[in-house]
Amino acid sequence: MRRILIPAILLFFALSGCRNKELKQVSEKTIYVEHKIRGEEGAEFVTVLLQFRKGRSGKNELVKAPGSVQLDGQPLQDDSSAIGGSFYEMRLPLESFDGIHAIRFDDGKGNVLTDSFRFKRFKLSELPSIETGKDWEVALPGLQTGDRLMVALTDTAFQTDDIVQSDTVRNGGILLPSSKIGRLKPGPLLLELSFVETRPPAKGAKGSIEVEYSVKRELTKPN
Repeated sequence: MRRILIPAILLFFALSGCRNKELKQVSEKTIYVEHKIRGEEGAEFVTVLLQFRKGRSGKNELVKAPGSVQLDGQPLQDDSSAIGGSFYEMRLPLESFDGIHAIRFDDGKGNVLTDSFRFKRFKLSELPSIETGKDWEVALPGLQTGDRLMVALTDTAFQTDDIVQSDTVRNGGILLPSSKIGRLKPGPLLLELSFVETRPPAKGAKGSIEVEYSVKRELTKPN
């Protein structure tokens, strides 16, 4: 079965949380952040990747003592790659990661930035059978009306038009019209759903914080 990579889209959400302290500018360039938090149903861990840099085109910032980078009060160890430079990564158990999490950046020179993000999972109930000529409704407990998803429903035929789209949760689920379902070849299908929240960081920094949780299911379209 073909593998589809769902493209991430920018969705801006106003999140409350631990934004109780702003970056103090002390003759330093603006801090740019690029944070990615990824989780997937069935995985043991969530991956949290945090990157900071001075200036839009500067190198990723390596914080030295007495400075630190913390997640929920726990110091993170730095790592680096030849291409990306310094970064901070942590893998945490998925089952206990739901909720609000706090990020604290202190460069040890008087520049402190705090922010937060929300990690939100959803459940994919037992999938209803696909019936020829009928719309297909998928229930999504844990998501609210207005939440946005990336949806991919693909078959094994390269000549057909797979369903890859952004969708909005309504009444606890999503609905794929029969006109689109009908384009898919009968046989094995792969459904991929990704809930992605992307927003700017707290005041005092620039860049993005992206949080993603995804689920996959295999099913069959009848002849």
